[in-house]
Formats: sequence, structure tokens, C-alpha cells
Amino acid sequence: MPRAPELAFSLLLLAGACRSQASPAQGTRDDAALTQSPAAIDAASPRKVMTSEQVVRQHAGNDAVVQPWEGAKIAGFDLFWVSSKAQPDEPGTGAGVVVNGGKVLSGPDAMRAVIASGSQDARALATYASHLLARGAAPLVDGADVMAPPAHKALIKAPSIASGKLEFWSYQPQVGAPVLLHTQLDLASLAIVSTRAEKLASPAQDTVETARAKLAASAFDQKKGAEELGKLCADPRVPAILANALATHKVPDTRAAVAKAMVGCKDAASVKALITALGDAQVPVRKWAAESLGAIGDRSARPALEKLAKTEQEPDAQVSIARALDKLK
Repeated sequence: MPRAPELAFSLLLLAGACRSQASPAQGTRDDAALTQSPAAIDAASPRKVMTSEQVVRQHAGNDAVVQPWEGAKIAGFDLFWVSSKAQPDEPGTGAGVVVNGGKVLSGPDAMRAVIASGSQDARALATYASHLLARGAAPLVDGADVMAPPAHKALIKAPSIASGKLEFWSYQPQVGAPVLLHTQLDLASLAIVSTRAEKLASPAQDTVETARAKLAASAFDQKKGAEELGKLCADPRVPAILANALATHKVPDTRAAVAKAMVGCKDAASVKALITALGDAQVPVRKWAAESLGAIGDRSARPALEKLAKTEQEPDAQVSIARALDKLK
């Protein structure tokens, strides 16, 4: 896979190196000091031993955020995640590095050194592999705290080593919702293959559950899941699924997609959920809630629409509210 994070970190290392060469490592000595022997100077000015974190910070420079790993470790290899101050919380950005004997290593070079240590701690090796070769997510031990369909959670096993291959599951961060990945690393060649859980699980026969699962997948899949559920409103499970997603989903674009999809759900509970969504903080959600209410045609929504029409400031939402009120005359 492309190593853009490694490239970014390499540039940070290069910048740090340039700064080190441009500035003297020590202040200017006085004339008396210059007449001393090298041994006497070294004895008089012993160098302070730097911690591994200080070593990484010195190499990465002031524009980097350095986060030490606090979990399972391999002796002699201090693990850090380095990202940019401009995007410290952006999912998946940054790169992992290790400090070994005062030397900073990253990417495949770092992983080869870790493997050469001889450690057989699968969980620790998986953590280093994830940070150094993938996106930095901590490997999973089980599916207890994972937001995923039961069929996917059942696949999760603790990291293991067999036949020279390291296998582990991770919940990879990304925009929208994390992706559940199975990763296999060849410890000899460092060939790495990551596969999404849905490609490994048996295909679900229940169309409702298949669509529901997408609401916890990637941003694109979330919208597709909402659209598919909207076509299944006749199933008594669907209105409740959509109403819950409309009220609680963390991604605004997904809530908007759910509001749009609920145009096919004409039951009282769905109408009530859409009326509540008129108070959402995000404009697209209010807009599509109004559009769906107008299309459903339930006049009980009119008072809430009239109230919102008096305060709505966004033109897109204003148009949808007016259109809905016109349909509910």
C-alpha cells in the first residue's frame, strides 16, 4: 500500500537533520576552553543522555506531534506515533517509528529490526506491525467493544503467529466510521495483506441486516445502507432502525441520508422521528427531514414545519420547508 505517512515523516526527519547541521551543537567556548585537550573538554562538559521521546522530537521537529505507545512493548524498541500539528486528529494520518539504541527507525526497516529481536509476543508484534506498516490502530483481542455486525465480530481472534505469518484484527480509523480489518504479515518478506471483514464473513441472507450493517461501515457504505433500508420500510424492523440512526448517528451526512430514505416510511413513529430531526444542528438533516415529511403527507408535521419556517436561516432548508408546507395544505 502507498506509504504517504512514511514519506511525510521522512521529510520531517530531513528537516530536523538540516536544522542540526545549520546550528552548532554547543555554545561557543571561551579562549581558555579552546586550549584544553579534547579529553579535558569532554570531561568538563559531559553530554546529557536523551530519552527516546526526546530523540524522536529532535528528529521530527517542531511541526510534529509525538505520541509514545503505552501498551504492549518489545524490549529495546520504544514505539511512537508521529503526526502533523496541522492534522493531529485526522484518522489514519502520521507514521509509526521506533527508537532502538538511540537511533530512529521507521517503516519496513523498523519492522525488520523488531522481528530480528526474536520476540514471539504476537500481540506486541501486531502492534508494531500496525504502527509501522499500516495505519496505527491497536490490534484487537476480541470483538467485545467493536461496533460491527455479529457475523463480523465472531471472526475476530487475538493476534497469533503460525507458519511464519503474523495475523491480527484491527479497527482502522477513517472518516465516517472505522473499518474492521484482518491483516496477515509474512515475517520473512514483510508482505502484508489487509482484508475487510465483510469480504471474509459469510454473505448474510437477511437483506435488512445486510443493510443495517452498512450503517456501521465506511462513509460511502453508510449512505448506501440508508438508501437500501429506505426501500424496505414495509419490514416492521426498518422504521425503528432508521429512526434510531436519524437520532443517534454521529455522521451528519449519514443522518441526512437516513432522513431522505425515510420518505418511504409512513408510519407514525417515523413521522415523529422526522419531526424531531427538524431540530438537528446540521442543515442537510433539516432539509431532508422537511422534504420527507412533505412527501409522506402527514399533516401532523405542519405545526413543526411552520415553527421552523420562522427561524430557519439557511436558503436550502428554507426552500424544502416551504415545499413541504405547500404539500401539507
